[in-house]
Amino acid sequence: MRRKQMQIIVNILLFVEYVICSIIIPSLLMDVKGEFSLSEQSIIKHIIGRTIKSLRIKRGLSQEDLAGECGVDRSYISMIEVGKNEPSVSKIFDLCKGLKIKPSSFFKLIEIEYEKRNDANPIK
Repeated sequence: MRRKQMQIIVNILLFVEYVICSIIIPSLLMDVKGEFSLSEQSIIKHIIGRTIKSLRIKRGLSQEDLAGECGVDRSYISMIEVGKNEPSVSKIFDLCKGLKIKPSSFFKLIEIEYEKRNDANPIK
């Protein structure tokens, strides 16, 4: 495929991921009172995973590519992206190197997503 077609497909996939992660999944995770039933730690793990996945896709990397850059198994990247594993700070630095982003910029993205979540669903 030509580069422009690939970029369109990537943008569509990112939009679909955004809809699923930002609208559909949060509504499924709410309890009957409209409050999230996930712990704050679990929410942060999901935000980290979504951010890593989004950056990886934007950079055109497969999970295998990123895993190779970071010296970890592909399944570890997968587990992070779905919020099952939480990388250590040193591993986040390795991931940032593979994603070609400063760790400070990465943590800023995490902070922005966390604040969006709290603005949309304030803790009571």
